[in-house]
Amino acid sequence: MAYHDIKTENNNFLYFVNKTDPTTDPHFHSSSEFLFVKNGDILVTSNGETRILHSGDACFSPEFSVHSYYKHSKEPVDIYVLLCQKNYTDRLFNLFNKQQPPTFFTFDDYEFLEYFLKQCTQNYASEDIRQKLVEGFLQILYTKVAVSVEFVPKKLEKQGELFCDILRFANDNYNKDLSLEVLSRHFGYARESISRIIHKHLSESWNSYVNRLRIFHANRILVKNPNKTVLEVAYDCGFNNTKSFYKTYKEEFGHPPRT
Repeated sequence: MAYHDIKTENNNFLYFVNKTDPTTDPHFHSSSEFLFVKNGDILVTSNGETRILHSGDACFSPEFSVHSYYKHSKEPVDIYVLLCQKNYTDRLFNLFNKQQPPTFFTFDDYEFLEYFLKQCTQNYASEDIRQKLVEGFLQILYTKVAVSVEFVPKKLEKQGELFCDILRFANDNYNKDLSLEVLSRHFGYARESISRIIHKHLSESWNSYVNRLRIFHANRILVKNPNKTVLEVAYDCGFNNTKSFYKTYKEEFGHPPRT
């Protein structure tokens, strides 16, 4: 089972780091994720496949696919991890004939990755300039990968695809009724089948997941709209009582929302 890394769901989200600790428990998010191994042996699971990656190896995990990374030997690790929000990668997906990199491939242009990383961490006059720069570098990266490896259509096993559809539906309708009964009617599966699929892929109860999803949406609204009250935002995001809202908020952020 895996957890949903909801913190990466921000608009125009980009996470790009060079790190020495690969440890990442099974998780998923709406961002596509690249892993590039410069040094070390990394045990990687993505899209139901598990491999040991070495220097020059790479992995691509599309949105909502479960993936994890662990160190596999005592050798020092040096990796690059790049997460790109959907609004970036959807355009790239269309540019490359609705295909994407395979789960595992080779890539060793670390000079390009280091330059890309430095540019992403610069301060720019506007967010619009930063986004255009990121999109340009991502297109170059995808092109570099496409030169040496054949891109493939998106592929998920049937239950995994349904689970991804459920997550997308929940994210788009977080402020509405998301009970198993509603999911059952919307997707045309028995309530028990929906419950089994969610339990198979998710490391928490559906109610807990929905509350966390709503909390992150609520937090963004509170930050962007200081004139809105906490109570107003809580109800707007689908909470039926303030006790559950405050409890979930404090569990996620370590402090109560503003008063």
